[in-house]
Amino acid sequence: MHKWIIAGVAMALLVGSTELTAKGLRRGGNNGCGTPDCGVRYQYVTEYVTVNRQVCTYEPVTTEQEVTEIECKEIRTPKKEKVTYYENELRKKKEKVTTYKMFTEKQVQKYMVCEPVTTEEEKTFTTATPKYTTTKQTGTRYVPQTKQVTKTVPVTTYSMVPVHGCQTVAVSSGCTSRPGCCRKPCDNGCVTYATVPTVSYQCVPTTTHVTQTYNVCEYVPQTYTYDVTTVSYEYSTEKRKVPVTRYQMVEKSQEVMVQVCRPVTEEVEVTYYECVAKEKEVDVVVVSYQNIEKKVKRPVTTYKPVIKTVTETVPVTRCVPVYHTPTNGCGSTAVAPGCCH
Repeated sequence: MHKWIIAGVAMALLVGSTELTAKGLRRGGNNGCGTPDCGVRYQYVTEYVTVNRQVCTYEPVTTEQEVTEIECKEIRTPKKEKVTYYENELRKKKEKVTTYKMFTEKQVQKYMVCEPVTTEEEKTFTTATPKYTTTKQTGTRYVPQTKQVTKTVPVTTYSMVPVHGCQTVAVSSGCTSRPGCCRKPCDNGCVTYATVPTVSYQCVPTTTHVTQTYNVCEYVPQTYTYDVTTVSYEYSTEKRKVPVTRYQMVEKSQEVMVQVCRPVTEEVEVTYYECVAKEKEVDVVVVSYQNIEKKVKRPVTTYKPVIKTVTETVPVTRCVPVYHTPTNGCGSTAVAPGCCH
C-alpha cells in the first residue's frame, strides 16, 4: 500500500511538471521554465504537500507460557579421608669434610741467569788510510759594479682649478595659504625661478720633463783560480786478537719459602633437615551436582507486525508565470499576461 501511495505522488508531480514544461515551451524556455517575453517570466516554486502513507511496524506482545527449566542442585556429603602431609625434622650425623689450608714449606726452585763470557779471538780487520790531493781550478763569478746614468723623464703633477658657472633654481614665494592653492607645492603662480652663480673645482694634470741622475748596478763576469782538495783511500788488511764477550743462559737453583694450599679431611657433626611423610584422618565434604527438571510459567514477549497510516509533508516543485512591467519600449506600465507588440 505504501508503494502505491508513493507511486501516485510521483506520477502527479511528473504530470504537473510536464504541463508546466509545455507552457514554458509555448512561451519560450527559461532554464526549462520559459524566458522573459513581453513582461512575462517563469520561475520554479517549491510547495509542501501533505500526503498519507502506510507504515508497517512491529509491536511487542507479552504472554505467559509454560516452559521447562533445568535446575542444577548441589549435594554435600561429609566423610573422613586419610591425607598424607610432610614435615621437616631436625637430625644430626657425622660426615667427612675436605677443607683446604695454607702451609709454609721450603722448595728448591730453578731459574735461568744470563751471564757474560769473555774470550780472546783472532779477527781480520780492513783499514782505510785517507790521502789528500790539492789541485788548481779556474771558475767564473759575477761581481757587482755601480755606474751613474743621466736620463730625462716626464713628471705629471695635479692641481685643483676653479670652474665658474650658473644654475637656475625654483624659489617658493610662500603662498601655501593663498585661496585656490589646493596642493603642495602650489601651482606655477606660487613659484619663481632665479639664476645663481656656482663654483666647482676640477683636477687638472700638468706634465713637465725633468733630468734625473741615478745609479745603476750591473753584474760583470770575472775569472778567478781556486784550490780543490780531493780525498782518496788506501785499504790494507791485518789480523789481531781481541776480547769478545758473549752472553749465555746458565741454570741455577735456590731454596725459597712458599705458601702451599693442601687439602685436609676432617670428620665433623652436621645438622640437617629431613622431609618425613606422615598420615592423618580429616573431615571432608564431597560436593556433587544433580540436574532437576521442573515446569514453570514465564512471561514471553513476541513481536507482531502492525500497519499504521502516517501523514508526511513532501516538497513539490512547479513552474509558475510571474508578470512584470516591460522596460524595452513597450510604452505600457500595466501588468498583463499579454505581449505589448
